[in-house]
Amino acid sequence: MLAKLLLALLPIVAMGISVKRDTPSAYLIKTVNKPVQGSINDFEQNWADKCVDIASQDPRGNGTTSFFEYGNAAGENKDTQAQVYCVATKENNGITDEYPWTTEVASALGAEIIGN
Repeated sequence: MLAKLLLALLPIVAMGISVKRDTPSAYLIKTVNKPVQGSINDFEQNWADKCVDIASQDPRGNGTTSFFEYGNAAGENKDTQAQVYCVATKENNGITDEYPWTTEVASALGAEIIGN
């Protein structure tokens, strides 16, 4: 019985190993409404810049990673919403530790986190 369970879980474990490093973890991604001022393109550039400004101040990390995708999770509202995250990162023996700063970056830019 245990052997069958392990065999059933094997593809799931293998999928986890094959995930690209630049694929964000679902728990990190937040849906946001862009700030009232500026275009979604302006917001994308401001997001990347502000992520570096804020997350690089985290003493636990030695790098930053940001993610920005136009639209909500369903791919709608691409001119007013985005899927985003921002983290400070630190490499430890081939494993990347991530320290989230998404909420702080969104707040600093005047964006509103919605739904998650």
